[in-house]
Amino acid sequence: MLGTAISINTTNRYDTIYYSSEKVISTSQQADSDDFRTVNYAFQTGIGWQYAFSERFMMVLTPTFKFWMRGVLKKKTTSTAISILSGSMQG
Repeated sequence: MLGTAISINTTNRYDTIYYSSEKVISTSQQADSDDFRTVNYAFQTGIGWQYAFSERFMMVLTPTFKFWMRGVLKKKTTSTAISILSGSMQG
């Protein structure tokens, strides 16, 4: 498998969670800034394996690697986001 992906960022918010003994307090604040990109692009690739146990039952394993070309934040940072996903497809 070889391909590309596009994500559309529709909203941003800051979530803050405070832990104190047995009490948990959380707050959410809408991020109204232009520091976030609206559209992001990714390259993805994967290789799969499938095995048919019978005519009605098949197992498919397809680990997928996805590399986002740009981050969600417009600021240049030293880190690059890389995610490794795994999934399955029905064939």
